[in-house]
Amino acid sequence: MDHYAAGALNPKDHGRLVADIDRFAHMVGIHPRWISTPLDPSLLGEQECEYFSAFRRHKAAGTVHGLCYVGSSASHDVSPRMFAIAGMMTRQYVDAKVMTLATVLEHLHDRDMPRPECLFIPNFFMSKAQGGGLQTWQIAALYDLLLQRAQLGLQTVLYVASNKLLANEYGQNFLSLILGHYQLAKV
Repeated sequence: MDHYAAGALNPKDHGRLVADIDRFAHMVGIHPRWISTPLDPSLLGEQECEYFSAFRRHKAAGTVHGLCYVGSSASHDVSPRMFAIAGMMTRQYVDAKVMTLATVLEHLHDRDMPRPECLFIPNFFMSKAQGGGLQTWQIAALYDLLLQRAQLGLQTVLYVASNKLLANEYGQNFLSLILGHYQLAKV
């Protein structure tokens, strides 16, 4: 595959990236095509564009901890959006990583959680009826993770199926953290 053909990469700025694109894609948790393909502007809504255009300011200021997609997963899958954005960030040499909730919990349990500048969790909260449901210690570990990342100035992009169900299953404090410190994007 010619990674320069789509026009998102050029040999001068991205030669080292393209030379080892499979390894970079593996580290990010996406397919290499997401790195070499330009971001489709129709993929992002206004809230997302605002958030990502101010990404470095959010990181420096520490007041916005990330972006939270909210909506029904039955009609929308945020994974392609997250893959495309992580690919764009990789092209801009931002340390981004896409991880499922199960992988995050495994790393938290093993105490070896990576610390990328931007962590994407496409299935952060799904209700028990949608296949979610966590133990109390896992909910506490996730809350700690979000606070630790915020303290370090690291951004986190989440997907939450429903704010109401999140509050019911994870607790009102969890919802307050997200509503108070994350920009919201409806899906």
